[in-house]
Formats: sequence, structure tokens, C-alpha cells
Amino acid sequence: MSSSLGISGRTDGPGELSPGSLNVLFVNGIFPEYSQTFVVDQIRDVMGAAGSRVSIFARRMVGAVDNDMVESVEIIASRPMSVRVIYNLFKRIALSPATMARAIYLVGTGKIDSHCFRLIGQLGRQPNVCVTNFGHNAHIGCQLKRFFFPEMVHIVVFHGFDVSAHVAGSGWSAYKALRGEIDIALAVNTRWADALVRLGKLKDVRVHYLGTDVDCDVRRRLLGRSEPFRVLFVGRVVEKKGLMDLVEAVGLLNDKGVRILVSCVGDGPLLSGIVELVNARGLLGCFAFHGAQPRDKVYQFMRKADLLVAPSRTALNGDCEGLPIVILEALARELPVVATAHSGIPEVIRHNVTGLLVPEGRADILAKAIGWAKNNRDEMERYAAAGRRLVVLHHNRRIQGDKFVKIIAEKVGQDKLRVEH
Repeated sequence: MSSSLGISGRTDGPGELSPGSLNVLFVNGIFPEYSQTFVVDQIRDVMGAAGSRVSIFARRMVGAVDNDMVESVEIIASRPMSVRVIYNLFKRIALSPATMARAIYLVGTGKIDSHCFRLIGQLGRQPNVCVTNFGHNAHIGCQLKRFFFPEMVHIVVFHGFDVSAHVAGSGWSAYKALRGEIDIALAVNTRWADALVRLGKLKDVRVHYLGTDVDCDVRRRLLGRSEPFRVLFVGRVVEKKGLMDLVEAVGLLNDKGVRILVSCVGDGPLLSGIVELVNARGLLGCFAFHGAQPRDKVYQFMRKADLLVAPSRTALNGDCEGLPIVILEALARELPVVATAHSGIPEVIRHNVTGLLVPEGRADILAKAIGWAKNNRDEMERYAAAGRRLVVLHHNRRIQGDKFVKIIAEKVGQDKLRVEH
């Protein structure tokens, strides 16, 4: 049984790793990460596939894991280095001396890193599939495949940071060295897929869109025209989310006497600076900060909003979005959207069709778009309805989950594997 940090979890027994029909290992950086609900969705989709068993590895555990996961999956952490982790390592040395002697040699010679060593030292199920989320974690799955499980299928999902800021800082050389151990590269938008294709020699590059729940209540409280126009921002308060641009845009509208009330849902390292900026611009009456909230609370905010604004931009370190889930969630509920023409966003927000697109980093144009949305609510509602149709067609979480499981099943020769919803 796992502790609140999920250090141990279930195994198939002592000794050498136990093979099985479909054992899927998920490799993550931080888990569970509130802003990465799509990772949990992937895991649940595979958990629901008949005959599958799931293991989760995290370079760092940051909190409690849902009870159903603790009961049904094997959960392994590299950090924090608890007594449980050390106990598991020594237990594996005693029960699997050959495997651990090889692992000790490999980590000592620098051929695997400490995370891979701690993974192999605690792993109780021999994976025939490894799913790595974010390319900068891919070296762990690649080392596992290269030195321990050469027949294992390795799937890497590229999201945003890993093909933007990570590449800007480290270049493509690290990914090029790993191409032989990546069987499928999944990108969450066509921009990243094109970049991975240009990398060359990757065996299989595909676009796999993230999904959201479309079986939801689309009725919103359509507010009277006399009330303040209610704008919603949802996201981590980091540079690429562009909240500073939204503050400047609201300031420009406020200077013209346009009443806007912004609800900001999210937390992050730049939050205190944003609050100071709001105060300096005399906009405290226009902004309400609610901190990070669970999904159901976010959906409540959406039901009371007139407009979602997603002002994403490229950060100074090159960090970009993949495709913000919050845009899909808003359109699924027919909440109108104004967003920037950033990364994969134009694949969902098509200007004057499913919403309004503005250039990133242009607070003046963003202000004009918000003002237009306020004055043309009927048109924005039509855009939102078209946006819902697009999301239902291409971003239905159940359909995308089925596709994800099918990708795994076909690669390991289990074409009849299906998700049990």
C-alpha cells in the first residue's frame, strides 16, 4: 500500500520483474501536477483498458495520489529520498542481485542517471510499453529500453516546454541522441509535429490532440447587459500565459470607461508581481484573484463568465504553450474565447469562426478584441457554438482516450484492446 506520497504501491512479487500481457509504465517529471490534468487522463484511459496494468514513475512526487490509483497501480518515486525508497532499493538488491549489479555498474559509469537507477530498483512489473510525458524526461525511458527492456515500446508525448524553452536552452542534440529508443513521438499540435519531423530519423511522428469532457452542461448564466462584462483567465501565473498583457488591456479599457471584471484562477511565481501591477494601474476593482482551483470550481467560474481570455505568448526563454486545455474546456461549454495566435491555439480558435484571435504580446489589440466581444455578444455566442462543434469532433476526451489506447494496442499487437468507460 502506498503512503500519501505514493512511494511504494503494488508489485507482482519479489525477485525478477514479472512480465504480463500489457504492462504500461508512465514516466513523468512532477506527479501529480495540478496543471497537467491531461497526464492523469492518459493514465485513467489506460487503467480502463481491459487486461492492462499500470505503473507510474515520477522524478519528483509533490502530493497525494487519488485513492483509486493508489489501490490499483504501482507508484514509484525518485524523490523525495524517503526511507521507503531506500528500503525498496536494498530489497531489490537482495532479491534481484544480477539486475541490480548491472544497474549499479551502469549508474557508476554514467550510462544511466540516478532517476533510471531508482526506477529499476523499485519497478515490480516488466513494462512492454513506456509512455513518457514531456520530451525532457525521455532519457529515462530511453535508458530503460536501451539497457534493460529492448523490446519495450517507448512512446514520448511532446507538449510545449519540451519543444520550445528546452530546445532554446539545450538545442536538439539531446533528442537526436535518443531517436533510436523512441518508437512513437506524439505531438499535441501540428507545429510541434512538424518540428519533430524536421529533427529527422524519428521512427513515427503523429499529432495526437488532447481532449476534454464534452458531455457537460453547456448552459451558462447569460448575464444582463447592465452588469460588468465578466472575463475569465485560467492558468498558471507564468510568463507564457500572458496575464500581464491582459492587465494592460483591461487598463486601456478602463481608461476609456469600459467596465470589465476579471476573475483570475491560478497560482504561480509571477502572481505577486501581477497583483502589484494591478494595484499600480489602479485596477483593484477590476480584478479578483482566486488562486488555483480544482476542475469543478473552474467549471463554475465558466458558467458565470461572458468571455474566456487566453493571452498566451512566447516567454523570454522560448517557452511556449502546446494547446491550452482551458480553451477546449471553455468551448465545450460554449463560453466565447478571445486568444492569441500562439503555438497550437489557431488549430482550435479560428478567427471569426470559433472565436477571436489577436497577435501575442499586443495588449492594445487584445483590448480592442475584448471591447468588440463585449459589444457583439450574440456574434460571440455563435462563435462559441461553432467552437463546441469543433471540440466535439476533434477533442472529445473519450474518443481521444480510445485513440491513445489504440496507438498502444496496435504497437504491441493487441488490436482488440478497448477502453471501458
